[in-house]
Amino acid sequence: MTVSVAQSPNFTQFPIENSRLRGDDRILMRTVSLFSRVLALSAGAVLIMGASGCSSTKPGRARAHTISVTLDPSLQGQRVLVDLVPVNPSQKRQWEEKSVTEYFGASDPLRASARKMTIELSEPDKPQVLNVKDKIWQDWLGIGATEVFVLADLPNMGRADDKPGDADARRRILPLDPHRWESGTKELRVVVKRGGLEVVSRQRAR
Repeated sequence: MTVSVAQSPNFTQFPIENSRLRGDDRILMRTVSLFSRVLALSAGAVLIMGASGCSSTKPGRARAHTISVTLDPSLQGQRVLVDLVPVNPSQKRQWEEKSVTEYFGASDPLRASARKMTIELSEPDKPQVLNVKDKIWQDWLGIGATEVFVLADLPNMGRADDKPGDADARRRILPLDPHRWESGTKELRVVVKRGGLEVVSRQRAR
């Protein structure tokens, strides 16, 4: 009887303690499972956000655009020539470094060979428009143009104003990738002012 009584508490307590451990294990497993689901959902959300962010900045294919060029009232009474020139990546450096003064000089070979569209402006606030459906776009996109360089022969500007790229106020560069322009942009607008060219349409921050 003594032995039986001494052993009975041990056999009685062991199953109880074991059942408590199993209960704790179940709570721990549920906690780990819930935490794993939260991590998985969070990772999924990050991936989705990252993918959408990349799509908004991912370079796109060059496309035709409507481009309008307007003479500012500050040039009232002046006649200004403006060239729209399609440029592909292999030509870009040459066009960035070209002297605008030289370009509009007598018989410049680069200007003579360019697949350009020349606009003559003489009346302020009356835009000259290259339409998105103009057949010239087939030729321009056919040579792989990714940008249109806008060059203006402005009065009272010369050699002292020659600078590379759009540091020269007489030269502006219009990307043909729609992603580079703010959403809803239907027309690329350029204003020709006495002090230089101004691109009114807004580009997206890069």
